Parts: sequence; C-alpha cells; structure tokens
Amino acid sequence: MLTDRVTLVKKDGRRFENRPASVQDDKIFTGDPTLQIEEGDSFERTLPSGLCETYVVTDPGLRKGTRTIPPHYQSKVHRSRPVDPRDHGHSTMLMLFVSHSSKDVEVVKLLVDLIQFALHLRSEEIRCTSVDGYRLPGGADTDESLQREIREARGFIGVISSASVESLYVVFELGARWGARKHLLPVLTPGVDPDKLPGPLAGKNALRCDSNAQLHQLVADLGTALEVTPEPAAAYQAHIDKILACSQATGEDVHASNTPDGEKSTGPATPTLSEEEFDILVAVSKQECATVAWVASTVGISEQKAQYFLDELAGSRDLLRCCASDYVGEPEYYELTHAGRKVLLDRGVL
Repeated sequence: MLTDRVTLVKKDGRRFENRPASVQDDKIFTGDPTLQIEEGDSFERTLPSGLCETYVVTDPGLRKGTRTIPPHYQSKVHRSRPVDPRDHGHSTMLMLFVSHSSKDVEVVKLLVDLIQFALHLRSEEIRCTSVDGYRLPGGADTDESLQREIREARGFIGVISSASVESLYVVFELGARWGARKHLLPVLTPGVDPDKLPGPLAGKNALRCDSNAQLHQLVADLGTALEVTPEPAAAYQAHIDKILACSQATGEDVHASNTPDGEKSTGPATPTLSEEEFDILVAVSKQECATVAWVASTVGISEQKAQYFLDELAGSRDLLRCCASDYVGEPEYYELTHAGRKVLLDRGVL
C-alpha cells in the first residue's frame, strides 16, 4: 500500500511533488514508471514533527510488473540527515566545496557523483559551480556566496589541471582556503604532475583521479574529514570505473596533443563509447547471462533503449555477442567478445 507521500528531486533540481509511495528503511516503492528515477536522485518526506527526511537513490529498481502487478519502482535508497524546512538563511551546512575549471567539467561531474553516492550527501550540501544540481542558487551574489562557502565548507577539494592553475578564480579559491587553515585536498587530473600545485599548496599531498587505489583513498579521507561513514567500496566501484575510463580518455588526448606532427601512434584505437554504452559493457562483464531486461534494470534505462545499445555493441562494434539460451523459452543473453574485454582492460575496469 502506497500510504506515504514523497517528493522526487532530480539531480538537475526538478521536483515532482506529493507522489504516493511506501517508504522502507532502505527501499522506497513508487507506482509511476514514467517518473524516470535515476541513481543520484533523492526523495523527500516530511515527518509529523516538521523535519524533512531525504533519501538518496542508489539503484532506481524499475520493475516490469506482472499480469496482476503493474510496472513500478522498488528504489534502493540511503537516508541522509533530516533537516528542518522552517529554518531559513544558511541553515544547511555546506559539506563540500569543489574548486575547479569549467574546462574539466566532465571528470569533475564524475568525481562529484562518486562523492555524493559514497558519502550519502545531499546535492545542496555540495557546491560545484559548473555542474547542474550543485550550482549557486539563481539570483545569488556570486562573489559574496563563493567567499562565504569557501571559508565555511567542512571539506574542500581542489581539482588541479593545466586549465585550473591558469584560472584566476581557482587560484583565488585555493589561496583563500589555504589561508583559512581548513581542510584542503588537491586532486590531480591525468597528465598533471604534483609540481603543478601552485605556491604553498606544493606541500600538500595530492591524490590522482586516474588511480583506482587513490580514488578509494579520496573517499575514505573525505569520510574522515566530514565525519561520514562511506558506503562499502564495492557499492561505489562502478562510479570509480567511470572516472578511470574518463581519465584514460583524457590522458590519451593529452598524449595525442603532445605527439610530434607526422608521428603516428601504433596499435588499434580504443572505440569511442557513449556513457550508456560503457555502462552496459561494464554491467555485462559482471553478469554471466545478461538479458535485455537485466541490462535495462541494472543500467537504469528502458528496455527499448537497452536493446538498441546492445544491438549496436554486438553489431559493427563487435564488443558483445548475442547468445541463444540453452533452455526453451528463455530470452537471449549477451556476453563480452575479446574486443569488448580489451576495451574494459584498456580503461582499467578489468
């Protein structure tokens, strides 16, 4: 029985109010399959006391339904700290400020997604000015807001790249945080050496976003700084895999730009994949018999969309093969080809 009422909050800030639901400790049931719930979205529920509970979605859990049960969501969630909506001003403490160049938005978005998921943070507890869902509120005084949040945020990450060290805004943000003598963790993008750390930050130990071990350390270190217990490592490994794949692609671009004119790289090029295609490859690599329905549920897309991408990956790309089931009436399933395994191996997933 869907006797609770919740609001679905998308990562881009859109809100779907007053939806019927059944709220459990680690799962929320909703009956509208058209909502397109995605990992990283959140549900809000107002308690009789007036406090507002927030549940962050870790697995959308779309179910096809049966002859007697209509399609619905069984979303896996984790609960964040309750807040009082009657409070105004700056009552929500900013947990993390991410200083970065807008030119690095692709890898920065993946880092923020990892941190939000692994540390149970709400989107309003993170400031990342180039990523939708974490920007400053509309109408805010940009300079005044940034100055305050740089000082007050409990945690601070400086994403260090060739672009960010040339950005006056980033340099000022890093300097202000260093001067405040508060938590500051530099994160290096691919191709950037620690000697790129500007000025007094050169004495800070930096972590790399192209290292699996150091990304795990990033989560652990931030958890300690924010006094938050992270999710188990296996729960957020898929987020790290995406960062590693993005970092490798970025590193290859840097290498190509530094290759002398006329010099050709050797070996076959790694195929360019969309985010959904890469997610599907990773999902299939972890399932012995990956059917269309299983892939759609795992990746969080419709079955029609999953079928399209599976056909693409199994067709001219030759990264998957479609196999007939050994049992009559069972659906076809997909498995990696040698070329598909090589793609994941090259990107540090296998």
